[in-house]
Amino acid sequence: MKKLLSFGRLAKHRHLIEEHICPDRVFPAFIDFEYHHYALGDMLTKEIEIACHAIDTNCSAVDLYVSVDPFRPAAPTQGFITPENYTFHLDNLAGAMFCQPLLRSLHFLRDCSMTMNLVRKAAKRQKRPMWPPYKVQLDRHVHYPFGHMVINRHFVKHGSIPTLTAPKGYDQWVDRFVEKQLPGKFIVVVNPRQSSLTPNPATTYRDADLSIWNSFFERVWRQYPQVQFIHVGGYNEIDSEAMKLPNVTAARSLGLELAHELALIVRADMFIGTSSGFATMATFTKVPYLITDIETYFSDYAEVAVGDSYPFAQEGQTLLWQKEDAEILFAYLERELDRIRLSKM
Repeated sequence: MKKLLSFGRLAKHRHLIEEHICPDRVFPAFIDFEYHHYALGDMLTKEIEIACHAIDTNCSAVDLYVSVDPFRPAAPTQGFITPENYTFHLDNLAGAMFCQPLLRSLHFLRDCSMTMNLVRKAAKRQKRPMWPPYKVQLDRHVHYPFGHMVINRHFVKHGSIPTLTAPKGYDQWVDRFVEKQLPGKFIVVVNPRQSSLTPNPATTYRDADLSIWNSFFERVWRQYPQVQFIHVGGYNEIDSEAMKLPNVTAARSLGLELAHELALIVRADMFIGTSSGFATMATFTKVPYLITDIETYFSDYAEVAVGDSYPFAQEGQTLLWQKEDAEILFAYLERELDRIRLSKM
C-alpha cells in the first residue's frame, strides 16, 4: 500500500519533477554512443549545431546528456571500441564536450534505458525542443559525415554563429601557460594529420607529408624566430625530426591532454593543419586558420563550393582544397603576420 501511495504521489507531482529535469529555457541534448561516433571533429560540430538549435528556440543554456551502455559502448562501425576499452576512448573525447558555449551541465549516464528515457520523455511531454529530435533518438541513426546545414541556416538568419570556447575551467590555465611558457611569442598551433601512426589507422591517404612540414618549420625558424609552433595530437603522431627544432613544441611532451590542446587553439594567434578534428576546433573559433587537404566530396555536406571558405568564416580563416606544400604554408603564415602587423599600425 505504501508503495502504491508513493507511486501515486510521484505521478501527482510529475510536472514538478519534469520542470526540474527540463527547466524552462534550457535545451536538452543527447549523445548516445551506441549510434553516435567517438570522433573529435563530429563531436565539436555537434556542439555548435546544438548551440544553434538552443539559440533558435530561445534557450539560453544547454544540458548535455552523454550515454554509454557498458555492454554496447559503440556503433558497429567502430568495432574496435569494446566493453573492455570504451572508458579510454570516452575519456580521450570528454574534453571536447566542455567546449559547448552554452553549457550549463554535463551528465555521463550508464543506465541509458532509465535516465535517458526519463529526461527525453519529460522534454517531449512538455513540448520542449531537444537535440536530436525525439524520433531520431528512437530510430538511433545519424548521417555521416556530419554536415553544416543547420549551422549555415543559423548564420543566414543571424549573421553569425556561436563559437567554441576553451573547455570549461581551462581558460585561466591557458592564459597562465602562455604568460609563463611563451611570453612574446607568436603562437601557431599545428596538426599535420598522421593517422597511419595511430593504434587505429583510418583514411591514411589524407596523412600529411612530414618532410614538407619540417621544411616549413626550418624556414620559419630562420626568418621568424618569434613564431612558436605548438604541435597537438597523439605523441606517436609527432615526427622526431620536428622535435629537434627549437620552434616546435609537442603539447603531449609537456604532459598536456586534449582539453589543454583545445584551449591552446582558442588562445593561439593562428592554427595551421590538415583536415582533422583539431581543424574542426579551429573552424568554429575566431582564430585565423589554414586548413589543408579538404576532400572535395565534403563540399556538399558543408554547402560550400570547392575552392571557397565556409560562409561563416571570419577574416584570415582559409580552406585549401588540395595537399599543402612548404611554399603555401609559408606564404599563408607571412600573410597573417603582415595582416596583424598592419592592424597594429
